[in-house]
Amino acid sequence: MTIQSSYEVQLDHRALYTDACSKRMLAVAASEEGRLTIVGPAISPSIIELPCSICSLSLHPNASLIAWTAKSDGSLHVADFFGTQVAHITTPQKSTASPIASACAFSTDGDYLWHAFTLTSDQIVVQRIDSTTWQPTGKVALDDPFFESHISFGRISQSSGMSIWVAAGQDGQQVYWAEPAAQGIVTTKQQQLADSGPPIFSHLGNEFLAMGDEDTICRYSYPNVKLLGMSQIFDEREDFEPFLYGGHCYLNHTTAVASLAEGRLFTMDLDRMTRSSLTLTERIRIKLKRPVRTALVEEVFIAGHEPVSSKKIYPTLDDNGMLCSDLTSIERYGDLIITTHQKYPLPPGTWNDILAFHPTWALGT
Repeated sequence: MTIQSSYEVQLDHRALYTDACSKRMLAVAASEEGRLTIVGPAISPSIIELPCSICSLSLHPNASLIAWTAKSDGSLHVADFFGTQVAHITTPQKSTASPIASACAFSTDGDYLWHAFTLTSDQIVVQRIDSTTWQPTGKVALDDPFFESHISFGRISQSSGMSIWVAAGQDGQQVYWAEPAAQGIVTTKQQQLADSGPPIFSHLGNEFLAMGDEDTICRYSYPNVKLLGMSQIFDEREDFEPFLYGGHCYLNHTTAVASLAEGRLFTMDLDRMTRSSLTLTERIRIKLKRPVRTALVEEVFIAGHEPVSSKKIYPTLDDNGMLCSDLTSIERYGDLIITTHQKYPLPPGTWNDILAFHPTWALGT
């Protein structure tokens, strides 16, 4: 299966953080150092130099506003498309020199801006900001069971709430739901999603996918978080490493796409996933992983970014005959899928990316 992007743009920086709005056909991409580009098929790319290094980025779904958090202190910043600051919300000064993790995300309707940051090594503060007054409307503290973890938000389709992923690599991961309430914010720890990747929601918001371990992807219902199925990430051809690499997203209610190692992209038939009353942790404990069949169906090629010899993309590596592509990430934003591709070959020490737009209607979904 080969798909053609509707629009591509070459950046002069890495797209480490991205966000997009499908109804406006706009995307923003930024490097960690704060070089940001606003792109879309109907506009000329616009570059903004943010005043600091960042660790999260969010695009307002309706207004010409961008939010980010500062890597140095977790503070929240909002600016317009000209780079003019609209809001700045500081964080309490920490008593230690330990790093500050932070994240931000506009709600799906744009009425609120969610902000999270580490307060102490074992505590995270989550607050919801009114995007008109820029005043907090709720605040809550979460325990960080892994100490000084990475934090990220995930929008829940058709919902005013957010998912929060707290992760510390091999030390563990945990997912929380955060919902607005009369008294501010209510958060719930999802015990079923311990040691799970961040939830990726369907466009209807009634289910989500999450990585179980490096070669298993699970399908859950929402909001009751019932395991609907799981799939091993392996293929009989054995010509690529069987683990998730650049993300996954829904195409429709029965099909998803997953980016595997070496930038290889595959469709997944969600109805082919193995159904089980056991949790993923229970299956691992009693060593029943392998009976889980794969739901991989067909490799997807993005025109102009087809797999090539690894030597062409990574000239300093030994050519072991493995094929790989320049794909580094894939994410869905409403009716728009954005893929990120690493431009190659590059001089040592540089990394420039390409953003490609794929409207879901063009993919037959």
